[in-house]
Amino acid sequence: MRRALAAVLLAFCGCATAPKIVIEREPPGLPALADGVYSGRFIALFEMSWFTPCGTNYRWWLDNDGYQAVFRVARDHDYKRGKNFWVRVRGTPSATGHWGHLGDYSRNFHAREALEAHDYGPGDCDGKP
Repeated sequence: MRRALAAVLLAFCGCATAPKIVIEREPPGLPALADGVYSGRFIALFEMSWFTPCGTNYRWWLDNDGYQAVFRVARDHDYKRGKNFWVRVRGTPSATGHWGHLGDYSRNFHAREALEAHDYGPGDCDGKP
C-alpha cells in the first residue's frame, strides 16, 4: 500500500520527468572554436546564462550580447527566465577556462546573432542532451 501511494505521489509531483543535464567540464587550455552557427539548450536565471551545445554536456557562458540577441528572438515565444529554450546562434566560443559567474563555465560564447529560438522539447538536439 505504501509503495503504491509513493508511486502515485511521485507520478503527480512532476519531478520524475524534469529534464536533467549531467555537466562535463572541458579541460583547460583548449583553443577557441571556429566562428559559426551553434545550436543547443539555453537557460537564463539570476547570475546564470547557460548554453549547452547540442551533442555535448558542456556549459558555456552566453555573454551579454548573446543573451540580448536571444531575448529579442525568444520574447516572441513566451520567454521567461529559467525556461529551457532551444536556440540557434551565430558566434565565437572562446578558449577553455573559467568564465561567467564564479568561473563556473568552460567557455565564453560571444554570440552576435540569434537566428532561432523556441521552447526546448524532446526532439531538439536529436535527444542529446
